[in-house]
Amino acid sequence: MKTTLKDPLLLDASVDALSGIGNRRSAAFHELNIRTVWDLLNFLPRTYLNRRHIVPIRELQEGAFASVVGRIGRSQLIPRKRFSIELEDDSGSLLLVWFGRVDYMKGKFPEGERLNVWGKVGFFRDSPQLVHPEYRLLSGDDIPEKGIFPIYTRPEELKEAAIDSKIVRAAVRDALERTREHYPEALPSWVLKKRAWPALKTVYRELHFPSGEDLSALPSYYNRLKYEEAFHLCLKMERLQRAHEEAGIVFHAGERLKKQVLLNTGFNLTTAQARVQKEIEGDLCSAKRMNRLLQGDVGSGKTVICALAAALVVENGYQAAFMAPTEILARQHYREWCRLFAGSDVRIELFTGSQRAADRAVLEEALAEGRIQLAVGTHALFSESTRFRRLGLLMVDEQHRFGVAQRLALKQKGERPDMLVVSATPIPRTLALTLFGDLRLSVIDELPPGRIPVKSFRVTEPKRREMNEFIRKRIISGGRVFFILPLVEESEKQQEVLSVKGMADRLKQEVYPEFGVGLLHGGLPSEEKEAAMEAFRNGTTPVLCATTVVEVGVDVPEADIMVIEHPERFGLAQLHQLRGRIGRGKRESFCFLLIGPTCPEEAYERLGRFTETSDGFRIAEMDFEWRGPGELSGMRQAGFPEFRFLNLLKDRALLEMAREDAQEHEDDPERTPAEEAKRMDEALARFSHLSERVLMTG
Repeated sequence: MKTTLKDPLLLDASVDALSGIGNRRSAAFHELNIRTVWDLLNFLPRTYLNRRHIVPIRELQEGAFASVVGRIGRSQLIPRKRFSIELEDDSGSLLLVWFGRVDYMKGKFPEGERLNVWGKVGFFRDSPQLVHPEYRLLSGDDIPEKGIFPIYTRPEELKEAAIDSKIVRAAVRDALERTREHYPEALPSWVLKKRAWPALKTVYRELHFPSGEDLSALPSYYNRLKYEEAFHLCLKMERLQRAHEEAGIVFHAGERLKKQVLLNTGFNLTTAQARVQKEIEGDLCSAKRMNRLLQGDVGSGKTVICALAAALVVENGYQAAFMAPTEILARQHYREWCRLFAGSDVRIELFTGSQRAADRAVLEEALAEGRIQLAVGTHALFSESTRFRRLGLLMVDEQHRFGVAQRLALKQKGERPDMLVVSATPIPRTLALTLFGDLRLSVIDELPPGRIPVKSFRVTEPKRREMNEFIRKRIISGGRVFFILPLVEESEKQQEVLSVKGMADRLKQEVYPEFGVGLLHGGLPSEEKEAAMEAFRNGTTPVLCATTVVEVGVDVPEADIMVIEHPERFGLAQLHQLRGRIGRGKRESFCFLLIGPTCPEEAYERLGRFTETSDGFRIAEMDFEWRGPGELSGMRQAGFPEFRFLNLLKDRALLEMAREDAQEHEDDPERTPAEEAKRMDEALARFSHLSERVLMTG
């Protein structure tokens, strides 16, 4: 039996229980993923029509929603296709159009009668029109109904579902009347009071049917819903962080090795480096195990900070390990660490999967006996046969897509080693705190002085020859050039996309036959990769064709030019990482983005914005704005849910507020009554799998 208007409803009741919702409309709501009253209340308006003001036809603006009153003029019906009416007021005329099987409308609009219509304004042949407008015939002294009316989703989507905004409005109004006060809060009452958030019932009533004279109050109601999602997310991440806190090794600050490393750097730390070094030193000297993310832009000096942390640990009689994502980078880091510790008694060794078994066995024995103080390597570091005598610090480049299970495996290599995760991918601070909620965050937000910014340009195909000649002159004067391509080999499905092998052959035979041209991609054996990099470093092959295998960490100071083919196929943050491989020396450097004929206009504009800035954090924001939070690197893989209201990129102030309140809650959970805590825990269930998430930013 159908419920009556006076029957109260719970939020989990089916929409079928609402007045006027029969089988056909119920199915239509289901198509919009609206199955319960709660779903319906969260189906918020896409926009609003302010019908408090009647707009003269002459003042109608394209794309705006407007309410118009006029007299009905001529009408025309094309059976089963189209019905139209001319509406006139003192300022002009407006065409009203309905498409489809609208024969029933003929005769409903007597000529000369007054009609109130509202909808989105369009223009056809310079004349205004409303397509599928809502309407109300006015008789006698009737006045138009005034107010602010919600518009739900796009008309064509509602049409496909066989309902319209009027039907949705009626259903929502019925739901608001019959749910009474059954709106269980999932926020602690002290938080609601502290932030002066309105009650949920008020929030939904105002968002669906604004009571004010205008829409100025609506953002505060939306923020209430955004904040609730932010609070639950931050509370979950705060609990994860506290769960990871455990007793650690208490190190003592030393100066001997620190002075040696600083001497070998050849420059003073920047203010940002000094601040971060102090944060990490504080963690190492505390009684709690360090679990910290070190984040910094390309070239900000993260390696030096890692070396200083390792120096402190080694000086306390412990070992340190640094794990890189590829063998090329592991070897590069090994050379850099050897340079930074030159003149000290610290023994540094390299561990990779390509080493001969006999050589590895010798190294593993020395590591297990504590004769190696600093191990640099790839995933080989956490093989079962690799054992440390006294591991105190583990440093990991998170480009590994390094999972919880792998982190635990590495932590078990020592008694209670501290953990430092290093990120070369800039992420806005608030977002990083959210993504890496179980890690403390240190950010190097300043580049060393004297570094010359890379100049970046979009280059179209007609300018390629001119660019090639410019590059030739730079090579002759001692420069090196990267050519970056998205594919290793030609593809039948992507015939317009150049490959790294094809480009290498072309450069050798046609463009730079007088220079050596190298080839580097992920499919090459380790020895060939290292040989290609060494030949590029020493200038034997001053031109290197590569895939994005060079994206992270490759450091060749002589490299001063990068050409990126098909740049529209890369994210902006990835382009920034690639560009970071040049401009590391004293020569002016150039990055050329080769724009092909198939590059979309939107991508062309986006690449233009990229060339205007070298700020990695700004570029990351632009990249995330373009890709959207759902595509944010690591979000889906990490198990983050889709949010109904919260935007992790734009709602930073709310996230900061929620993080503060979540920390306050965990500091004193007893202040939240048991019933409120229970409802809050139920809301947290959607984040339950985050404890097994994969930490990614690459």
